[in-house]
Amino acid sequence: MAAATGTMTTNTARKSSIKSRIKSKNNAMSNQRYGAYVVLVVVLTVIVGMIAIRSVEASLQHSNNLLTKDNEYLQAEIDALNSEIINETKLSNIEKTAVSELGMVTPTSENCITIEDEKSANSNLAATIIDEAYN
Repeated sequence: MAAATGTMTTNTARKSSIKSRIKSKNNAMSNQRYGAYVVLVVVLTVIVGMIAIRSVEASLQHSNNLLTKDNEYLQAEIDALNSEIINETKLSNIEKTAVSELGMVTPTSENCITIEDEKSANSNLAATIIDEAYN
């Protein structure tokens, strides 16, 4: 009976050894599965993040394209206005407008009156300004 008890103890020890090996294998598989799930979650998160970033990028690119078109339109308008300013400020255009619309004429010597001051008749303009400023 002692031999049978020893055999049962040995069988029980073997069974518990087998059970512990199975548990360790199951734990190893569980750890591997957990690691695989973590990797899967990280990969999916990165993919979703990349999709979100591409969406924002596309939206910003669209806004940038609209602003570029507006800028080109405004630059063309500025160029047209600058050209108009140059044309309108030419001396010939100013003279034509003065004569045709305002009825102005080029003065002759008979139309001019010279006004002289006693001080300015004998000195130059700079000297007159200096005299007036300090007196």
